[in-house]
Amino acid sequence: MRVLIRGAEVRLDAELALSLFRIVQEALQNAAKHSGAEGALVKLNGEPGLVRLVIEDSGCGFLTDVERRGNYRGYGLILM
Repeated sequence: MRVLIRGAEVRLDAELALSLFRIVQEALQNAAKHSGAEGALVKLNGEPGLVRLVIEDSGCGFLTDVERRGNYRGYGLILM
């Protein structure tokens, strides 16, 4: 796994920081459990008033809810 942090150092409130941590945690667990990924990249870009989090992995991908035509198989992304 690689982590890339760019932008200004921004102090996040505790609730937002915990939410971002939990999203990264869940995304990486899902990648390890379901995707067959050999690696992952977590990108965090911060600037005043904006935080952008991107998580990528080398796994097999998944169908979106639209592609599945509403046939929900889980709630991982929805809850994130």
